[in-house]
Amino acid sequence: MNNTGQYGPTTGDPDIDAPEAWNITQGDNSIIIAVIDEGVDLTHEDLVTNLVTGYDATGLGSNGAPASGSDDAHGTAVAGIAAAVSDNSRVSGFANSVRIMPIRIAYNVSNGNGFTSMLGRPMALPGLLIHCIAVARMC
Repeated sequence: MNNTGQYGPTTGDPDIDAPEAWNITQGDNSIIIAVIDEGVDLTHEDLVTNLVTGYDATGLGSNGAPASGSDDAHGTAVAGIAAAVSDNSRVSGFANSVRIMPIRIAYNVSNGNGFTSMLGRPMALPGLLIHCIAVARMC
């Protein structure tokens, strides 16, 4: 976010200039970003106020949450980097005022050796993408 050389010498300005961007905006709650991943923890304290209704493209009905009791945390981490709220003195997402639509497309397989994507199955994902595009155009 703000590379000051704390992990060694730097050349140029090798970061995303988040503090400078935050002087201009921290996002807008009319903007919804989709996190298409293993699911997002729908009860995470840093995310819950920025979540909108999610979708589970795997057909398992989780509304965008990871599998119960699983270690599917990647989507939650991605959502936090993008839009975690900044009012609890812990972390802050880059655009902490935007909303997050969790879309679950994958999950760990029972043997723990990776994940399986269900995108090849016929389901409502194309309609969802059309909806997401429409939402993006409204913002």
